[in-house]
Amino acid sequence: MTLTRALGGLLLLLLLIPSAWFAWSVRDQPQLGAFHDDSLYYVAARSLAQGEGYRIASFPGAPYQTKYPPAFAGLLSLAWRLEPRFPQNLVWATLLAWLAVPVFLLLSWRLFADFGFPRWLEAVLCAALALNPWVVNCSARLITELWFASELLAVSLLLARAARPEARWPLAAAAGALGGLAALTRTAALPMLLAGAAFLLLRRRRTQAAAFALAMLPAVAAWQWWAAARATAAGGDVITTYYTSYLGFHFLNVTAGLLPKLFWVNLTTLVSETGSLLAFSFNDTTFRLQFSRLVAAGAIVGTVRLARRQGLSPMHLFAPLYIGMLLGWHFPPVDRLLLPLAPLLAAGLAFELQHLCRMLGLSLRSPLRSQRVAGRAVAAALAAAGAVVLVTTWWGLTAFLPALTRAWRQEFAARAASYRWIVDNLPRDARILAYQDPVLHLYTGRQGCRIPAMPGHIYRGDMAAARAHFLRFVDLARARGLDYVLLTASDLAMGELPQAERKRWFDRARSHPELQLLYSGAGVWVYRVRPAASASAAVISPPAARRGRS
Repeated sequence: MTLTRALGGLLLLLLLIPSAWFAWSVRDQPQLGAFHDDSLYYVAARSLAQGEGYRIASFPGAPYQTKYPPAFAGLLSLAWRLEPRFPQNLVWATLLAWLAVPVFLLLSWRLFADFGFPRWLEAVLCAALALNPWVVNCSARLITELWFASELLAVSLLLARAARPEARWPLAAAAGALGGLAALTRTAALPMLLAGAAFLLLRRRRTQAAAFALAMLPAVAAWQWWAAARATAAGGDVITTYYTSYLGFHFLNVTAGLLPKLFWVNLTTLVSETGSLLAFSFNDTTFRLQFSRLVAAGAIVGTVRLARRQGLSPMHLFAPLYIGMLLGWHFPPVDRLLLPLAPLLAAGLAFELQHLCRMLGLSLRSPLRSQRVAGRAVAAALAAAGAVVLVTTWWGLTAFLPALTRAWRQEFAARAASYRWIVDNLPRDARILAYQDPVLHLYTGRQGCRIPAMPGHIYRGDMAAARAHFLRFVDLARARGLDYVLLTASDLAMGELPQAERKRWFDRARSHPELQLLYSGAGVWVYRVRPAASASAAVISPPAARRGRS
């Protein structure tokens, strides 16, 4: 047993190498702000560390951060306490984010053991998670996904033990306390309150179910009360609502009439993203989509089959509630949102493959030649699928992630030059409209905001309305009291507009008659918003802009 544990520990250390290497290579966070919420977390972390409260210091007026729960920002605040200087403290923030990886893998390994898998398969599944390019990518991002997934796994494992006949209620209470921590990390943990209580009630553990719920509820209620008490009066302001209220922004976009289409679009996205999460792929070719759907089908069927064979686990009950929430949300369920379900789905896929291999064994040993031929064909197809997964995973680690890193660094180098220009040339109280406004604030001290996409336009397929919304950016900037606009070639690159519409919007934005060009760099432009009274009298040839360093 000791030798087995030693080998397991050695294997875990080896599996940590890819994510550790990637995190080290981007420890200065050139990717900060790519998801927007990552930089908002870091701005809030600084406010916590400096004793200013849980606020969005980058947003004009510095309102309270009532959109994202505070646990992850609280963790990142340790980086500011260890090293108050920015950007020097980014290396500590990267470390704090990466530390979720060993926790995630250890708890996933324990989950696979609880499912009754043999040790070799537990190791294979952990290796699949550790080498998954999406996991490696998230390991270096200042986002909640891996810590949130780890907290959910810990809750599930504790609940499984709290349901045993000999277990007492404090174990269930400990699971509830961890569930409260998960809810303070992401509000998406709320389904675990129902799933955990239902799991214990199905096991006829009423006292434990009450202890779990009563231990989790205070954290949930405290955050909801705190956020409601400090909510900013948005008054229909789309931008303020986007920054301060998940539900408020949801209801600005989603109407009852849109729900059928939203559910359908999210469902198709969910299936393809589930497959690409388990079998890495990034392009949108027909083969990739069909292969991803096949992998997703195997994972889903296997997860159901696993529940029937081994019994329901808390994660089995949490998963459909979580998926139901994603299907009704105003954002497609992309890979990072599905990451908390990755261990369960990987276990389901492995269980289904075991079942398929047993059937193949029977076919290959059948006295009927037709069955043996069919079995060989299926075995060859499985081997080819396995080869595809190995090749795409290798490509993701050795080509995709390095290329992504180079793109991050190139984009940041251009923006960094504009940040230096802003520090030297714009007043300290300048307010700037920028796509990556929290990063702008961290590097320049200037406040600002972005124009948020309206997902309702995208779900309805109304590209004209989506483009028109972004073309109102000058009016929206004036309404928010913003005097300047920072445009970069990578703006709206996260799918807010389709590529063709994005290019059309960008060309029109750069030639907007109510903007005066002040700075031009390598794919970055800074403009002054002309006063409303003089906008109609804009000169044909604006003053020459200062050329920045590329």
